[in-house]
Amino acid sequence: MRGVIYRLCACSLALFAGLCGTASAGTVQDDLKSKQGVTVTVGAEMRMTPSYEGSSKFDWMPLPLFDIRPMGTAPRFHSPRDGFGISVYENGKLTMGPVMYLEFARRSKNNVALHGLEDVKTAVELGGFAEYWFYDWLRGHTEVRHGYIGHHGTVVDVALDVVVPVRQSLTVSVGPRARYGDSSANSRYFDISPSESAASGYPVYNAKEGFRSVGAGTQVIKQWSPQWATHAFIEYDHLVGTAASSPLVTQQGTPHQLTVGAGFAYSFDIPSSK
Repeated sequence: MRGVIYRLCACSLALFAGLCGTASAGTVQDDLKSKQGVTVTVGAEMRMTPSYEGSSKFDWMPLPLFDIRPMGTAPRFHSPRDGFGISVYENGKLTMGPVMYLEFARRSKNNVALHGLEDVKTAVELGGFAEYWFYDWLRGHTEVRHGYIGHHGTVVDVALDVVVPVRQSLTVSVGPRARYGDSSANSRYFDISPSESAASGYPVYNAKEGFRSVGAGTQVIKQWSPQWATHAFIEYDHLVGTAASSPLVTQQGTPHQLTVGAGFAYSFDIPSSK
């Protein structure tokens, strides 16, 4: 497990993202001003994810879920790769707003492959997202984030999702993903300093700016009733560029990064008092 810090940060971000609708169903202002009221969704998710980027070992991590939307509207589509975003601007098929993302800490004592390397602190990235529904079934999602805690680099995430309602209660999505980082952001996980080289036996290495990973993801959402829903997903990332060439990946890790997860959500209505 990545420890208590993950659960605390996840809970805090879930509260921050309480109005985290990043689809085209309305902005924060629309949600709060809905004349009928709002529908609140709470839930939980369990993920199996690499212990750190480039790792061949996995951790299990819990994640709380929270969303709010105008009463009477359909549930919003969220990809497991989306950051914690708040919709503040909507114009037809385009939605934009601020976004927050966590890159979790890496502890040398937790993995033999990291012995001799310095710990990597949890990073908090802030930025903005833009989402565009080209068709009712095709969503484009882009996030540009800058590190303010843990690193001071810039990361760009790009994703495309084909969202297909197989039937009224079952939705399947699938699409490609890519992540780009500048030298500061990529160095966070993949650099090896001279002192770390001497202590660990890895050669000195300096990751450069460029694409960090490419991949794809798929998700299945089952709506059992207006109140209850479950989902499951698989996300695959293949490390590329100087990230994939890091000795951490080539000697003790793997470029194949797999995340799987499943969760549930419960929705309830809060009628407007107006």
